[in-house]
Order: sequence, then C-alpha cells, then structure tokens
Amino acid sequence: MSTLGVAFCALMLATTENAVAISFSGAVVSGCALNVENTYVCEDSVPTSAAIVSVAAGYVVIMLGSGVMKGGTITLHAGSAVQGDLEALTTVTMTGAQVTGNVTALTTFTMTDSQVDRNVWAGTTATLTNSHVGGNLSVGTTSWLGPGSYVCQNLEGRLASTTTTLLGNAAGDGAYIHGDAIAGTTFIASLGSAVNGNVTAGTTVTLATGGYINGNVTAGTTVTFSTGCIGGTVVGTRTPAKPVETDSHTICPAQELRTRCSAIIYERETY
Repeated sequence: MSTLGVAFCALMLATTENAVAISFSGAVVSGCALNVENTYVCEDSVPTSAAIVSVAAGYVVIMLGSGVMKGGTITLHAGSAVQGDLEALTTVTMTGAQVTGNVTALTTFTMTDSQVDRNVWAGTTATLTNSHVGGNLSVGTTSWLGPGSYVCQNLEGRLASTTTTLLGNAAGDGAYIHGDAIAGTTFIASLGSAVNGNVTAGTTVTLATGGYINGNVTAGTTVTFSTGCIGGTVVGTRTPAKPVETDSHTICPAQELRTRCSAIIYERETY
C-alpha cells in the first residue's frame, strides 16, 4: 500500500488542473457523453482534472479503459457513482456514493453512507461513517471508523500516523477491520468494534466496552483492557498486569467473525 501510494502521489503531483471546475450534473463535459439515466461515459484519454470536480446526486460517471477522475477536490453527492479511480490533490468527500476503483486523496478522505470497492490512500485523515472500503485503507495521520463502518482487508497507519479509532454504538453496530491493523502510535477499539486479524501500535492499544481483537496484539508500551477481548497473544505491558479472565475478559477464545466482506453486489445494476 505505501509503495502504491507513492506512485499515486508522483502521478497526481504531475497533474495540471485544466479548468476551474467540472460538474457532472447534466452539463456538457468535454470528452464525455451524457447518456440516458444520467450516465456520463468518458474516454480514457480525456483529462477530467480541475480545481473542483463534482458529481451531482443521481449521476454516474464511467471512466473507460484506464481513465482516472482527477481534481484538486473531488465531491460525490448522494446517489452518485464513479466507475474507475479517483485522485485528488487535496480532499475527497463521498456522501451516499460509490467508487468501483481506488481512491487517493493527498490530504483528507471522508465518506458517509458510501463504499469504495478497492483501496483508499489518504495523505492525512480518513473518516468513515456507516461506510466501507472493499480493499486496504492506508492513512498518513489519523483514521476514525464510526458505527457500521468496515475495511475488508488491512488498515495501515503509515510511519507518521497517530491514532486509529474503531467505534460502535448501543445497537451493536461496531466498526471492524477484516484483516490487520497498524497504528503509528495509538489504537483504540470499543463498543463492540473488532479486528479479525492482528493489531500493532507504536505505543498503546486500548480495548474498552466490548472491543475485540481476534489475532495477536503488539504494543510499543502498554496494552490496556476494560471489557475487551483478545483471541491471540499479547506483547507489551499489560494493564491490569495480571488480568482475570472472568473480570476483564482480557484473553478470550479466538472466534471466526461474521462480516460483510464478501463479494460486492452493486446496488446499481446499470454499471
């Protein structure tokens, strides 16, 4: 993922913004044909980069061949979709939207009620609210997965990363990572959130209010438990030092977590 991210960045920094703004909202977009059902089809040789790129609610953009949607900022509104990859010089924001390829944002990536079918690379912060990433999520500083959010492969906090937080709610809609999680400093899981693989943190791993890790845990300093469970081994100073299973549930049997990380069934069959 890190190597892939570097390659993306090199490509994106070489991109020239060729328009003030591009809006896929029924307007004419050079090199793209607007077909029935609010669908744009863009040739792979068409440069779609601009200072601002926006896909309006209910519109679909199909990037043919190896075409990539590029922009300074890219915003996808409710009910919109992009078949292809996204690359933004700053931010990508998705609300009720879908991207079938990879997403790269040199700064912030934010998704709400959305899905990315492949990988996400964020230069700084990634925030997922009731959303999922079908591949890997790689983050430069901070990652936050709210209730109902999940990553189907691995979550990587790169070298300068700080905190990874997984949250759930009282209804049991915990965030989860199907693979491994790496945090540069702190990893926190609570409210029924879970990691199916291993967790590694530069300093502290904290499990609170029903957080669960199915694999092994390695922390640079401290592993802190409240009512959390770990199915594998623990490397790091434990708090409490000698946990009692029936009280803190620090160590518990590994489980086969049931997740939604199976083949994606697209909600829009017109792709």
